[in-house]
Amino acid sequence: MRIQVQGEPGDALPGYWKEELLNVAESNASSCLYPVLKRPDEKRVTERAYENPRFVEDIVRLVAADLYEKHWVRKFKVDCRNEESIHQHDAVARIVYDKSR
Repeated sequence: MRIQVQGEPGDALPGYWKEELLNVAESNASSCLYPVLKRPDEKRVTERAYENPRFVEDIVRLVAADLYEKHWVRKFKVDCRNEESIHQHDAVARIVYDKSR
């Protein structure tokens, strides 16, 4: 997933913007990403993702709804791509929004 945001011209983004965007991304996906995962935890993480399935369309829609609520975000673009294992193509979705329009 790729999230791009723009604030108001001349205004700096808040100091916590990275944490906010990470939270928006992780809270709307099927599961959080883990750089290292031990085998005993693998089952729990897989089951949690299975119980909370999200298609790319769902993810961009939910992320966009969260970004819309952020007062410091004026424009945003959300791209999501899922590498398919059972199809010959990837699933992709994108949403672009400008609050000033």
